[in-house]
Amino acid sequence: MRINANLIVMFLAAYLFSCTQPRYVYNPPVRNLHYFQEKGQSKLAAHWASGSSRNDGGSSDTYNHGFDLQGAYAVSDHWALMASYYNRKERDNINTIFTSSNSVYSEISYKRNGSEFAASYFTPLSKDRSSFFHIDGGIGFANNSLVDVGSFDSLGLTRNYSDKATRVFFQPGIYTGLGAFQFAIGARVQWQFFNDVQTTYRPAELATYSLSGLNQLFNFEPYFSMRYGPKSVPWLKGEMQTCFTTVDKGYYVRGGYFSIGVAVNPLYKRVR
Repeated sequence: MRINANLIVMFLAAYLFSCTQPRYVYNPPVRNLHYFQEKGQSKLAAHWASGSSRNDGGSSDTYNHGFDLQGAYAVSDHWALMASYYNRKERDNINTIFTSSNSVYSEISYKRNGSEFAASYFTPLSKDRSSFFHIDGGIGFANNSLVDVGSFDSLGLTRNYSDKATRVFFQPGIYTGLGAFQFAIGARVQWQFFNDVQTTYRPAELATYSLSGLNQLFNFEPYFSMRYGPKSVPWLKGEMQTCFTTVDKGYYVRGGYFSIGVAVNPLYKRVR
């Protein structure tokens, strides 16, 4: 009976202090930005992305990182097709102390992967074709899972959670530059629909960690990107990107990422 009483105390206390008990339902992928100017251009890119994680003094390392693979092709002077794949691994150590004798420690490890498919309309904003407006629209599919290994005093607790998500997004933006440097800025508007939830969390735990009732999210995600490539190697570019994300409901999402990568144009031809 003592264990049951402790569990009741834990969940009541955790609920009152639930803002310190995040379980993240989403981590944004790197934006697939093509910088195209005309028909026949192509892009293959790989990025390494990293973001913040939480460590309240646990014994294991915390991290939030992964890779993105991207491809795009301009099928006309105004339309492109794009596809991408991403993979993330994350770990947080969270220690919440309620009293001198009651505390909850959790080591949460996440795995995520997914793919996106999109069409992009692009059109020049200047006569010299140095600046372009684009708007991308597409759909994505993601798999998310976590393993929560924790303890309440001497009581060991292990929980699992997984879901699948379908995303619909629109992404307007501007990119500019004809020289060695190019820049892009824009924002993604995204709706996510979650399904196939599998978990060993109890209902009280789902409520505590803001996981209960997860079915739909709206995200607004502004981004900034910069790329550099010497004129002597016009088919090769180094890329840097950062993005921030917001959510309209009381769920926890990763706040954004910083990425570096390399992009090649395997079908390079000089822009007319």
